[in-house]
Amino acid sequence: MDQDQDQRYDVLIVGGGIAGSVAAWTFSREGLSVALIDERDFAAPFFRAERISSLAIADLRDLGLGELIDEVALPLETTAVIKGGKVQRITHEVDYSVPLWQLVNRTRESLKENPLVDFISDVVASVKTGPEGQTVLLKKGQRELCGKLLVVATGASTAFLKNIGVAREIISKNHSSTFGFDLIPGPDFKLPASSVTIRICREGADYMNVFPTPEGNYRANLFTYWNASDAVQKEFVKGDSTALLKRLSPSLMNTTGSWTVGDTLECGAVSVMKSTGYEQPGFVLIGDAYGRICPCCGRGINKVIRDVLTLQKMVPDWIADDVALTPEVLASYYHDDTREAYEEWVYTQSLTLRERIVESTPKQVLRRIIYHHLPPKLQDFYWKHLGSRKQVPIAP
Repeated sequence: MDQDQDQRYDVLIVGGGIAGSVAAWTFSREGLSVALIDERDFAAPFFRAERISSLAIADLRDLGLGELIDEVALPLETTAVIKGGKVQRITHEVDYSVPLWQLVNRTRESLKENPLVDFISDVVASVKTGPEGQTVLLKKGQRELCGKLLVVATGASTAFLKNIGVAREIISKNHSSTFGFDLIPGPDFKLPASSVTIRICREGADYMNVFPTPEGNYRANLFTYWNASDAVQKEFVKGDSTALLKRLSPSLMNTTGSWTVGDTLECGAVSVMKSTGYEQPGFVLIGDAYGRICPCCGRGINKVIRDVLTLQKMVPDWIADDVALTPEVLASYYHDDTREAYEEWVYTQSLTLRERIVESTPKQVLRRIIYHHLPPKLQDFYWKHLGSRKQVPIAP
């Protein structure tokens, strides 16, 4: 699209991370014109979602992103679940090892070749929203962009949200900390499957994923319910990280052989939250702009994709019929049955998984014993006949 001749689009998207990029890709496949606005032309390396689930990958492939995924990702065909130094089971769902920032950049590169998409590296100076149309003023380019719908995909940042009157409600402050680090193999190191998940369940540490990277190294993601003031997190960050992990899980290396934690630790600290005040005309929130969940439940990318798939069903008709985008119309997105059920599930998971690890009530102590110490067959018997486990809702 010639930016000098036409500054009007069907959809304006602010934020070019995974949510905004996938949304731009999806809307353009529906024949809609899109302006994707992000401050940076290139997404710098950031720590998040280094291993993506088979369910999220399947959804991304359905959206037509399979070829791009294959260019930057490494398939992990099997995963060994390890408890107490023993392999409990091996799953055969194909997850993927992929630095998320690389997938974002590859998607952006593809969008730049799309005649329906303008990728604009700029900062939004101001925005006007309403039921009939949206206007965004760019700071560096000193020009206005107009569109029918504004999609806010600004992630966990709150600056843009404040400009449009959206606030954040903290559901669980300092909820969890996730650590990413290179794993340095010892001479006897060997994984029993393509990747491993090691259950720890001590001192607020939940589990750790270990997997190879597309570059040929090994990477580990440690999922905890620590925060910066906890002594155990300070010890892990500033002390001997390998020794601490051995203390938390004495049989840690029984099935993998020896390894050590690399020199650089990356940390992602999360407070679980939701946005409020978004019941306004003209715009919708997707991904982390709508709400932040805990990485420990492993569904962050799925949540983003669910938002995009929901909009995919609605936006083309809104544009074609020139529907006034009132709060009542936009509520059909927020309250879509499948999306709403998924939102409820991921937030419930975020809170109950933490309780399972850190709470000391008799119920949670029993759950820890069952989940982490009983043999798999006894666990299955308990969940089937005595316990209850709410399943993740799947779109039809």
